[in-house]
Amino acid sequence: MSTIKNSPLVYAVAGLLALIVTPAAVSAASQCKGVQQDACQAKVECSWVEGYVRKDGLSVSSHCKSKARRKPADQAALGRAKTGQVN
Repeated sequence: MSTIKNSPLVYAVAGLLALIVTPAAVSAASQCKGVQQDACQAKVECSWVEGYVRKDGLSVSSHCKSKARRKPADQAALGRAKTGQVN
């Protein structure tokens, strides 16, 4: 007797779900990855970082990265309250 967990249909559904969910998560995190300097500076959500040498001697090449997302004011105040910080 065949079991459901070894069914090809289960694998097909799992694969389809992985294809649907994964691109949304990856594209949100990598919208600036690999973008050249001119294109990076033209995007509002991206920031260009010049190359530099870290304290440990590792050389980091210039690259485009996503800007930090800002918290809404009420969430930022809540975060300060949790850490004991005052305006």
